[in-house]
Amino acid sequence: MPRFFPLFVLLFVSFLALNACDVDGEGGGDSSDEWVPPPPPEHGVQLSIDSLVLQPGEEIEKCRTAKAPALIGGMVTRIELVARPGLHHTVVYKLNQDLDPDEVDCFGVPDSAMEGFAIPEPLFASTSQVTEETLDFPEGVGVAFEAGQQIIFNFHYINVTPEPIDAEIFINLHYANEEEELEEARFYAFGNMGSIDIPAGHSQRLTSTCDFPSDLNVFSATPHMHKLGTGMSVQLNRGDEVVPVLSEEGWEGAGSTYFDPPEAVTASDTMTFTCEWRNTTDTDVSFGQTYNDEMCFVFGFVYPAPAAVWGFDYNDVCVTESSVIEPL
Repeated sequence: MPRFFPLFVLLFVSFLALNACDVDGEGGGDSSDEWVPPPPPEHGVQLSIDSLVLQPGEEIEKCRTAKAPALIGGMVTRIELVARPGLHHTVVYKLNQDLDPDEVDCFGVPDSAMEGFAIPEPLFASTSQVTEETLDFPEGVGVAFEAGQQIIFNFHYINVTPEPIDAEIFINLHYANEEEELEEARFYAFGNMGSIDIPAGHSQRLTSTCDFPSDLNVFSATPHMHKLGTGMSVQLNRGDEVVPVLSEEGWEGAGSTYFDPPEAVTASDTMTFTCEWRNTTDTDVSFGQTYNDEMCFVFGFVYPAPAAVWGFDYNDVCVTESSVIEPL
């Protein structure tokens, strides 16, 4: 267990902060609102993106590389997200390599951060179109976040309003007490990228099944789609037993499902998820990073931590069960 100082620490990751700026010389969003950032945790770290200005109709996805403070590390047992409206998603990735501080346009992670052909392991990923979210790990469980950890802070913002908006994100990481012995959790992600194909004026219903790498406890499940999504369902398959996990209508603000107690699965069990879309546009739509493209993912946390990051090479662990395309 990494050692950290037995005192309350108020740490703000200042190198992640970005001063408010003008875009095209038109200034920022409405400064008269009373939005107040959350305070840092008493025993932990606060990560932030503070702040950017988006003009009406503007969409950005950026990756900022930085290092967490070197004074504290250990097991995180609670993660809190607070952001201004317009956030589509944010992901904090943990890297095993050092990178210079930088900020670039990206899709997920920049090429410089790819570890071979694997996407770096996420520490946390938010629910789609949600501006407040709290993740409490089960008792006796946490996720590792080392002192001085190299990270990438990915954030995707969309301004669908007629006025400029401010983009601000705050993530609080609360650490366990140093004397606690915790079981390590790990992030998982299942998805189907290659089979999303929604012709203009058609619907698609896409079902995929993915394998678990070992005996695990599934603690959470979060769906992720884009604006054509009309629904998503997820289930666990234990032989002939089907365990419903979640069923969401639409795509915006679909919440995470937390299991209490966590669902135990074996290496012979699977997870099946179905995404549905209605393409009312005059353009064919497939997988992609923007608001106008589509996605079909389910992600969350499992424990004990699998030996390796998994669920990112979808061709190895997931298969397409069916794809039904029909005219509207």
